[in-house]
Amino acid sequence: MRYFAEFDDVDKSFEGTVPEEMRSYIETKIEEAETLLRSRVPRLLDIMAATEMDRLNARRVVCAAVLRVFRNPTGVQQQSSGPWSVTLSMDNATGVLDFTADELSVFGGGRRRKFGMVGVSRPWYV
Repeated sequence: MRYFAEFDDVDKSFEGTVPEEMRSYIETKIEEAETLLRSRVPRLLDIMAATEMDRLNARRVVCAAVLRVFRNPTGVQQQSSGPWSVTLSMDNATGVLDFTADELSVFGGGRRRKFGMVGVSRPWYV
């Protein structure tokens, strides 16, 4: 079940048009991304209590994660063909559905309190 993003959201965020034959793949990745996001940001588990800002940020973050995998599903870092060579950023070349720290930071960002040298507060994105 999708809560934040739909196929059309991913399609609109893509620099081209997502082929219709990829619809099932994209929808599966959206569900996987939303499940992962809800496990990383527990306050998103209660959809009715989520703020409008949280829902909009969740849509953006889910679309970005899905598009990273869609653009480079095998995690290629460098590709050569004849005299041409392309090197992709490691951030985008993992081929793994995940979120960056910057993407997760929109769901929190308060300062963590420390006790001595050890942080004792909840994770910043909760």
